[in-house]
Amino acid sequence: MLGGAVLYGVAAGGSAGAVRALTILRGEIDRTLAQLGCRSIGELHRRHVRQVNQPQ
Repeated sequence: MLGGAVLYGVAAGGSAGAVRALTILRGEIDRTLAQLGCRSIGELHRRHVRQVNQPQ
């Protein structure tokens, strides 16, 4: 999941691009956790995940 974003960041802006990509991903994770009412990844549980049937 993280590898592709970091590689795109490196391609676009070198090491600064990689740092920027990771900063963006961290922000997205923090925002998602907040929307779920969690302060850390360790607070995630099965109740936070809903399984949707995949079309065949």
